[in-house]
Amino acid sequence: HLRAKEEHEVTRVVQVKQLIDHLKKVNPKRCFVCGDFNAPPESSSGSALGAEGQAEEGGGVLPLASLLTKDTAEALTYTTWKIRPKGEVKRVIDYIWYTGATLRPLSVLGVPTAETVPKCRFPHAGYPSDHLAVVAEFGVS
Repeated sequence: HLRAKEEHEVTRVVQVKQLIDHLKKVNPKRCFVCGDFNAPPESSSGSALGAEGQAEEGGGVLPLASLLTKDTAEALTYTTWKIRPKGEVKRVIDYIWYTGATLRPLSVLGVPTAETVPKCRFPHAGYPSDHLAVVAEFGVS
């Protein structure tokens, strides 16, 4: 769980860099990094584990592949949808990153359609979190 709120992007970038440093030390053959990054995919912290963020560093397990691709965009249109004092917020801020060389996504659980989400959005009595679980089945190569 990275630091929340838009004004903390610099802190999130530092947190991701710490994670990258740890992954470089451990250098696992297979790796999943899953969680609430509190940042959209186009942000520095939301893309730092991928090829764009690792273009110069790379090596070992890095860069990781993101479950968020053009192939999954239709299934993962949002991971949080809530009503805040400043308005309604619907966006992707939760991720699954994985070693693309040794793992491949086989299927992805889609998010509820807009017609099935209550007007209060998330959380609600039927789903007590303001984040949706990002769920995928992977194959090992």
